[in-house]
Amino acid sequence: MQRRLEEVIIDRLRSLQRATGTQELCLAGGVAYNCVVNGKILEQTGFEDIYIQSAAVTRDWLLAQPLINGIRAACTSVNS
Repeated sequence: MQRRLEEVIIDRLRSLQRATGTQELCLAGGVAYNCVVNGKILEQTGFEDIYIQSAAVTRDWLLAQPLINGIRAACTSVNS
């Protein structure tokens, strides 16, 4: 399960980093506390700085859904 989580997150964040060109990333939600994944994000995606919300809980993804939808749309238009 950990390996698949890493694969999905790394794949999505590589696409996001290429689409935006940013080197800074902000994470929220329970998975944001996964230090193994966070290390791999820094090693494998092009992001150089990661901010993890200190009160991250899984329900925070509901608050971020409009942003996620916008990112998906941007990645789709770049990959088309």
